[in-house]
Amino acid sequence: MRKRVIALVCMLTTGLLIWKMPEVLTGYPANRDGTIRQRGWQGVLRVWVCQDWSSSAMGWITKQAAAFEKARKGVRVSIRRVPSGAWESEDAVLPDVLIFSPGMVSEPRGLLHPFGGTEEFLSEAVRSGRWAGEQYALPLALGGYAVLINEAMWPEGAALVEPGPVKKQQRYAIHSPTGGALAALLGWEAGVEAARVLSRPEGFGSVQLDSAYSAFVGGNVAALVCTIDQTRKFGALVAAGRGFDYRVETPLSGFCDLTLLIGKMEGEADRARDAAVSEFIWAVTGKTAQDSLLNIGLIPVRNDAAKAGEVTPVLKALQERYQTELVAPNAFGWATAKDEFVSRALHSVLKDGGGFNDAVEQVR
Repeated sequence: MRKRVIALVCMLTTGLLIWKMPEVLTGYPANRDGTIRQRGWQGVLRVWVCQDWSSSAMGWITKQAAAFEKARKGVRVSIRRVPSGAWESEDAVLPDVLIFSPGMVSEPRGLLHPFGGTEEFLSEAVRSGRWAGEQYALPLALGGYAVLINEAMWPEGAALVEPGPVKKQQRYAIHSPTGGALAALLGWEAGVEAARVLSRPEGFGSVQLDSAYSAFVGGNVAALVCTIDQTRKFGALVAAGRGFDYRVETPLSGFCDLTLLIGKMEGEADRARDAAVSEFIWAVTGKTAQDSLLNIGLIPVRNDAAKAGEVTPVLKALQERYQTELVAPNAFGWATAKDEFVSRALHSVLKDGGGFNDAVEQVR
């Protein structure tokens, strides 16, 4: 009887050892050949987000961070929104990763660590993260511009004309905010013609995105050049029983200053931590993460990313256009070049000013 009990205990012990073997081997400090096994780094990765155009990006980043934490046991990703220049504060505990939009970082040298080859991304999106011949940031996501149209003021198939006033309130055919929307508008011949010959609302080409959007929501504008974000926002408004009949068209140019980039902060001496940082960056720029961008109204930057379908025609049109027509300003030079560029764009829209293509090349 005793021998049978001992045999049973041995069998159970052997089974337990076999079951625990992967865990034991992983925890053992040396490989079978005698070399030291390096445990994966464990700790907190700090990610700062400094961007000013996407309402859905933060949620997406948070979701990708959660997926990374699940795959990389022992690593927690701390995400924080910061204003431009937060990294210049003397008492700042700098992050490991910086996600930003054009104009937020003016000088990447000494702040971001250069990357190597980047053939898997759209070439124009990659170029926007280059500075002085070095690749200081990788593209992460793209937005875009479209035209939001009030169906009652501009029926499909009709010409864009001067809408009459309602209750003595002046209405306008077209409106555009400042910034990249003006450069995008230059690709729409009918829109440019309308801006030149029809009445324009006060602040055309100089007001901020939200102000121009409010004019459209108020029923004062027939056609608004706006962001994808705003077309989705208005769609949600209509779905909630407010708003009015509308449609969205994409007759604009491929100019897009609505980009997100990601960089690795300079100066990390811990090689294991640095490897974890790189893993996170390649995770969020990888195909699985990139494919999920279409679900939140953003466009992937990878050449092999999933394609938008017919159920999202605006994203589909822009994604296809970006394959060959994307023009993006340099992320690090945009802060100093933007004002002059926008001024030249507005002049070109209203006065048919020449040399605008040269202005585009200067900001690239």
